[in-house]
Amino acid sequence: MPKTKRKRASPRIEGADDVAFVLDDFFPHIINRITSRIRTDFEAEAKRYGIVIERWRVMVCLYTRGPQRITTLAELTSIELPTMSYLLQRMARDKLITREIASGDGRITVINLTKHGLAVTEQILPKVRRYEEIAFQGLRPSEVRTLKDQLKAVLRIFDELHRSHRQPTKRAARAGAARRT
Repeated sequence: MPKTKRKRASPRIEGADDVAFVLDDFFPHIINRITSRIRTDFEAEAKRYGIVIERWRVMVCLYTRGPQRITTLAELTSIELPTMSYLLQRMARDKLITREIASGDGRITVINLTKHGLAVTEQILPKVRRYEEIAFQGLRPSEVRTLKDQLKAVLRIFDELHRSHRQPTKRAARAGAARRT
């Protein structure tokens, strides 16, 4: 009798609630794969300008939102504060940004794009927009809007979750206050 090829079953892991886990349907996995592909293509393009993805995230944030505090930039770009500090030093050295002390509070540093940083951002922006056009090929504008709104809703949920994990519990706050008195 001839051997027949068996179709390979999709990988499934049974969970405690007996719902199958399928990696290719796992939201974080899908987002990561999309991001990785865009990042690889974008970095090849941006390298011509001496820009890596982290620099771009800072530059486009400053371009669209104006001058920002370092901590705000770190939050908006999802770049850890120590990495952000090092990145900003290099960007200042390359004359892409300026660092200024905030008026009224000498403890706060405000970051802004230089004219050179603005020019580089404006040169790269059309190329970045092209990635978005490619990503949404075949979708109607209303579908694109719905998808973006839904992704932003997911992001708000995770932002709130992140903030709640960073805030001390009432008990920890009382204990900390007791130690300070």
